[in-house]
Amino acid sequence: MKPETVAALAQAGLKVIDLGLETASPTQILAMRKSPDPDRYLRRAADLIEACRKHGVHVKANVLLYAGETQHTLEETTAFLDQHASGIAGVSVGPVIAYGPPKTADSLLSDWAPRGARPVDPASAEATGITAMHLSKDFHADDVEAASLALSRRYMDANSYFALKSFSYYPRGYTRAEFDSDVAASNPAQLPFALETAEAS
Repeated sequence: MKPETVAALAQAGLKVIDLGLETASPTQILAMRKSPDPDRYLRRAADLIEACRKHGVHVKANVLLYAGETQHTLEETTAFLDQHASGIAGVSVGPVIAYGPPKTADSLLSDWAPRGARPVDPASAEATGITAMHLSKDFHADDVEAASLALSRRYMDANSYFALKSFSYYPRGYTRAEFDSDVAASNPAQLPFALETAEAS
């Protein structure tokens, strides 16, 4: 989607866009093969976010913590999101996972291994078809999970999370009272949003 189309789409009723940003680290943009030109990729993302902000379209930015991820590459993504926080209604964050049996997963694992990524359990592809990853030698799976939650909470509170999810993820009849009840019954440590008002720091 180009920025110049946002005004017309907003006038037609566009309210929310899921932006597949995935990363704002030049290293990871290249690793994911998102673009051969990271600077151009980030300029286009920034322009789109600004156009959405200008025309009242909520942006949910999707971030994928990928093979080879480090604290430095995550900080690059965080800095970009902070810079454009006024145009971002929420952030969905998760680590890359290899799905499928060894016949499917092995090619992914072979591609990721040179970046320092390795399976948490090498037998999991055969046993479950779900292979969680240590993303690099310095960014293990438990740290990645904590970082994912922290980044999500940095930009979302319960209000923004419910607004974004109720738009297209929750059943239409799912009320805020039901949401609040489910939140109250959940483990706060696992919630992907802050229980207080979210503010980028």
